[in-house]
Amino acid sequence: MIYLDYTANCPTEKDVLDTYINTTYNYYANPNSFHDLGIQAKELLNKNSLEILQLLHKEDADIIYTSAASESNNLVVKGIVERYKNRGKHIIIGSFEHNSITVPISKLQQSGYEVDIVPVNKDGIVDLEELEYLLRDDTILVSICSVDSELGIRQPIEKIGKMLKNYSCYFHSDASQAIGKTEIDFSDVDLITMTPHKFYGINGSGALIKNKNIGLVPIIDGGKSTTEFRSGTPVLANVTAMKKALELATINYAERYKIVSEYHDYLITSLNNILIFISTIQNIHFLILLIYLFQAFHL
Repeated sequence: MIYLDYTANCPTEKDVLDTYINTTYNYYANPNSFHDLGIQAKELLNKNSLEILQLLHKEDADIIYTSAASESNNLVVKGIVERYKNRGKHIIIGSFEHNSITVPISKLQQSGYEVDIVPVNKDGIVDLEELEYLLRDDTILVSICSVDSELGIRQPIEKIGKMLKNYSCYFHSDASQAIGKTEIDFSDVDLITMTPHKFYGINGSGALIKNKNIGLVPIIDGGKSTTEFRSGTPVLANVTAMKKALELATINYAERYKIVSEYHDYLITSLNNILIFISTIQNIHFLILLIYLFQAFHL
């Protein structure tokens, strides 16, 4: 079988799996504990967290570890609107958002929040003029995915981020399908969702990167963690495996993108040729039928 469902889930790289196993075996203490093993685990967690942020060029941001991109998206939507509900009740989202964005936002609509979906052009790209037209003084969140999971459309995240700097709303991008696959400048993005199982990492882990000046109301309460925004004992092996997967994925971005683009072009060309062939066969069959009917009529 030829596996083509990589946007849903990737196989795990051997180096990533080895990192996960080695961390689990050697660093089994809780990073929040104050004994020597706990301190060693915390130091390793901090080191890998910093390296993840460096790989994403977001060194000044915070990283919140979650169970998946879906949890990260829910934390953004619910955490932002609850924290900043005094500023307004207007949200703007893209046309191709994952249902971990659209479902919680639909529930917010039932609570009185107003939601606009920004239109796209004929190529599926966000219309920047329409987006700016939709912005209001009471807009608190704009959420637009970096790359669509179904069609692979890449949005102009850099341009959107620069435009939104002139407004008081927060800009979130679900970059689950972008990080590890294509290079994007997230400098002007306030909150970024990512998950390593989209780039040969471990399932059951995710992250939300946010600018330090942004507050969130947590959706999980109780239990000490690495941050006030998400409770639960940190899984160190998930963190080190995520860093390893991201490190491997970001090597030779341009070369890897070129290879995948060539596969894409080859697939599209081959499918078009098949369609042309089928159309030709159908036309021949139709022509034979016409000849047969013509002969039968004259007989």
